[in-house]
Amino acid sequence: MRGESYAGDAGDLADLARTTKYDRETMIKFMLDPVAVSPGSGMPPQQLSREKAELIADFVLGLR
Repeated sequence: MRGESYAGDAGDLADLARTTKYDRETMIKFMLDPVAVSPGSGMPPQQLSREKAELIADFVLGLR
């Protein structure tokens, strides 16, 4: 909504970059099919192309 901040809803990407144990390929797989990588994950599969998942993983891991 206009004028409202949602910055904290998805978490801090820099914090994710510092704390994740996933390598690039695992992070991509997690975004595409979270339960396959982390059984019991509450994250639903994302509607991303492999290319977009790669770009996101590169961005997040580049914050390290």
